[in-house]
Amino acid sequence: DDAHWAETLKAAKPDLVVLAFGTNEVGDGDLAFDENGQRSKDPMGDYERYLKKVMAQVEAAVPEAGLMLVGPPDMASNNAGEGNSKPMVPRIVEHQQNCARERGWAYWNQFAAMGGAGSMWSWVQAGWGNKDMVHPTESGGGQLGKMEYNALMSAYEAYKAKKR
Repeated sequence: DDAHWAETLKAAKPDLVVLAFGTNEVGDGDLAFDENGQRSKDPMGDYERYLKKVMAQVEAAVPEAGLMLVGPPDMASNNAGEGNSKPMVPRIVEHQQNCARERGWAYWNQFAAMGGAGSMWSWVQAGWGNKDMVHPTESGGGQLGKMEYNALMSAYEAYKAKKR
């Protein structure tokens, strides 16, 4: 129920709305299908259209809020030929960055912050990534949280300096 969802979001009176997408899209295979369940001729184009639709719903519900999209983390694989990384992650990131740029949202590239392709493999070895090679551990999540906070605050300080 879009109207109820918008009312609920509006009632929260957020100063900042952060949407985090990508992890499930990389792993679930649904990108190959359009909204009617038919094999898509343009899966990444469909992805951008659907994501922009969600972003527009947020914008309409809370037009005064700051808006940020967070991309997926790296996801490891046992395939050394792929650099021990799921090759779909950077593709999702690229399309999300397009959406954020087009709609004027901030974008935090979690994939790049982790170290890019192959980084989850390293994170697992260091104890920051779970053995599922997708999710961070508690300490890894703490590291990502600090990275995101620092990136957000750095961008905010740059914004304030520009305003002067």
